[in-house]
Amino acid sequence: AAFALPPAIATALPAPPAAVTVKGPERKALIAEDIARLAAGPGPVRMAVGRPVAGDLQTLGAWSTLPDGRQAWQAVFRAATAEHLSLSFPEATLPMGAELWLESTDGGHALSRPLTHANARHGELWTPFVEGDELRAVLVIPAGTWAHLSLGQVHAGYRPFGAPPPQGSCNIDVVCPESEGWEEEIAAAAMYGMGGDYWCSGAMLANASGDETPLFATADHCGVRSGNVASMIVYWNYQSEDCGDLSGGRTDDWQTGASLRARISEADWTLVELDDAPDPAWQVSWAGWDRRDQATQSAVAIHHPGTDEKAISFEDDPTRVTDAYSDGANAAGTHIRVIDWDLGTTEGGSSGSPLFSED
Repeated sequence: AAFALPPAIATALPAPPAAVTVKGPERKALIAEDIARLAAGPGPVRMAVGRPVAGDLQTLGAWSTLPDGRQAWQAVFRAATAEHLSLSFPEATLPMGAELWLESTDGGHALSRPLTHANARHGELWTPFVEGDELRAVLVIPAGTWAHLSLGQVHAGYRPFGAPPPQGSCNIDVVCPESEGWEEEIAAAAMYGMGGDYWCSGAMLANASGDETPLFATADHCGVRSGNVASMIVYWNYQSEDCGDLSGGRTDDWQTGASLRARISEADWTLVELDDAPDPAWQVSWAGWDRRDQATQSAVAIHHPGTDEKAISFEDDPTRVTDAYSDGANAAGTHIRVIDWDLGTTEGGSSGSPLFSED
């Protein structure tokens, strides 16, 4: 997306201050850590590494006054060779009418809209990522108001989002003909990040009342806990434009913040409630569910493999009730086992995605 800062603000701002520089990502060492971590058991995919930065609006960046009396703060952050950047503020207070805009300084990417006071309702603020290794932040607040942002980390991405060759080539884009008839289920699935660095899949889940409470289900091993759930950033409709691209998706339909509602570790299941219902323009749907503990005649997974564009996978044979990570059937087990995918696959990043039955 092009930088969305209104021209009246952009033209009134002075030149930004010198960049606050943090250490760039050490890809080889970070990937080696990831391999060792995931060898010990399943978990979320790490896409970035947080670099601590101490400072707030008074010690980082610079303030100026706009012609209409509003106050504007801007700062630049750089992590050389990073694929993308995001910011986390463990202490955050924004007034009504505040707008925090983020863009890459090379003009290649920007947030589709600003963050506002609503994004800081938990007393902290986590930003979506912006592609590139240098990021400009612009905060505009109404005249006579006050804001506080205490920066905790600059998150430097070392794995790209959606850059080929990303996911396994056997994955099937959700825009491919094979997905016909699964459009509503596709619209329920999403990719999300937490803590600025870790990523998984999940899906909007209907409740029995059908009142569209924004309940979102994922896997317990993704690591969502009461201490980090406010950091969740959910991306809807992140998918390829054309069948077979396995790349090129847009990340404009995002929302931030959630509260933990339930965890069942033995079933590897977590339920959160998002701070807001998704924008109706995003056409998100609420997935149904089946509480019967029985195998299904077939299965469909809708997921974000490697945190790349949304994919769909098909198992045409019956599933099996098993214990966790077991092949052997056990009618009293806690998991549904897909024996082998007939079309597509799942991989790191697919964790937490919904598994649909033939119904």
